[in-house]
Amino acid sequence: MRRRTPCERCGTRRFKKKSDGTMVCKNGHVLVGWVEETQDDDMVYMGKKLSRPKALKSVGHEQTRYTGIDRESAILQVCQNGLNVLIQYCVREFGFPDNIQKIAQDLWELYIIATGKMVTFDIFDQGEEDQRGPEDQQQQNHMSTENVLKLTPMPSKTLEDELGVDLDDDDNDVLHNHKNDKENKEEGTYEWPELRYAHTIIFLFLTFKWARLPVLFSDIRRWCKSLQLPYMDALYQIPDDIVRHLDRAFIYTLKYIPNMRSLYRDLRRFRICFEQECGVKFSNENIPAIVHRLYPHFGLPGAMQV
Repeated sequence: MRRRTPCERCGTRRFKKKSDGTMVCKNGHVLVGWVEETQDDDMVYMGKKLSRPKALKSVGHEQTRYTGIDRESAILQVCQNGLNVLIQYCVREFGFPDNIQKIAQDLWELYIIATGKMVTFDIFDQGEEDQRGPEDQQQQNHMSTENVLKLTPMPSKTLEDELGVDLDDDDNDVLHNHKNDKENKEEGTYEWPELRYAHTIIFLFLTFKWARLPVLFSDIRRWCKSLQLPYMDALYQIPDDIVRHLDRAFIYTLKYIPNMRSLYRDLRRFRICFEQECGVKFSNENIPAIVHRLYPHFGLPGAMQV
């Protein structure tokens, strides 16, 4: 019997089964022609059983997500590779001195030692990853590695490019907050921020700061945002199998550049942790070099040149 078949006499669609096996509507009219089907085990079936969709478990997807130290190891290697790409590009294309590569490497090693992070496996080693992955990994093709050191298109110069500052709306309170951070005494114990890919910008700035180069924090973010630095090119070096094991929260950070307020907050924590746990204290900005860099944009007379 179809569920929506109405009663021939009153038209109602509500029925019930009586003890004698007949089917009647709510008004007591007997349904003629209704047959009850039974099996050998005397099990009664009122109709076709609707199959409910089973809750599918993403076998080989959710269960193979990197967790714990494996996740930290993968994130650590992605960030390290991204920092190396940015440093090499700055030396080769921007003409920065070669010693910043050694400075960046030393800062990164100090960070790893202080945080106790370790590499449990090499995400760029295809053979080792095939041994760790599921059996169907041999059917998956790795993403072809692109040339991460290729030249990126240079955008046309803007007012930010000329002045070397960042004029984003999100950065209105950054200078005020940064000034208050300097005035307040840095007391107490701070924990290292949870490592994200955007922190490569912070490590790059700390490298320039240690080398006393006239580079502003907003310069590096602007270069990454305007594709003057290959910020996202390191993503193409990650094997496709590894990307499948990374959670979406971290993959999102590979494509997102935080605003200056968020970066300054993490920068302050990194500086305090480097000083408290590594004994590395970064000096203030190289004001004379920065003024000399920005001097031509203000049209001052030549006699006032620093």
